[in-house]
Amino acid sequence: MAAPYPYVLGEPREFDVSYRSDDVKIVDPVDLGSYVNERFAATLNILKTDVDGAPLAKAEFELRDPSGAVVKGGIVTGSDGRASVAGIDEGSYVLVETKAPEGYQLDQTPHEIEAVYDQAGQTIEITLVNLAEPIPRIPDVTNPPTTPHPADSPKMPTPVGGLARTGDGYLAAGIGAFAALAVVAAAAAGALALRRRRSAGE
Repeated sequence: MAAPYPYVLGEPREFDVSYRSDDVKIVDPVDLGSYVNERFAATLNILKTDVDGAPLAKAEFELRDPSGAVVKGGIVTGSDGRASVAGIDEGSYVLVETKAPEGYQLDQTPHEIEAVYDQAGQTIEITLVNLAEPIPRIPDVTNPPTTPHPADSPKMPTPVGGLARTGDGYLAAGIGAFAALAVVAAAAAGALALRRRRSAGE
């Protein structure tokens, strides 16, 4: 048996055929009514879990066509981690997670879905896993980092003779200049006296 494309096989029907009587081997016509073939449509079953296989509720998805247009939105997993989409026409699709369950990272991977015509219909099963959000690191307030104590800070070497002070510097400079002048004056006086002695001897 075969169904015309793109339709699927209908459900089989049971009926009885019997003779009118044992003496009359005649079979009366059987009216089966109208027989309707349903157009092909795939069904997508989604299971959302964590890495340990526990079901995750409230994950939200969109089913999009290759151009990015939303074919079916608002797909949300229940407490059993499952969601189902029926009536998917033959073709290629992408399943995109738009909201992750609370406490879990968003799955940003687009998952390709292919609805392929089959006279018996098609059911697509897909299991998707979410990773838990990383736990933020809490600073250890029991052992805060220590700051160097002033006494522990490195000291600059002290110049030989101690640190110069502004007032003392000026005083030392004045005394040095006066001493130099006295030496020059003494030398000049000595030279003058020597010259006079030589003149007197002549």
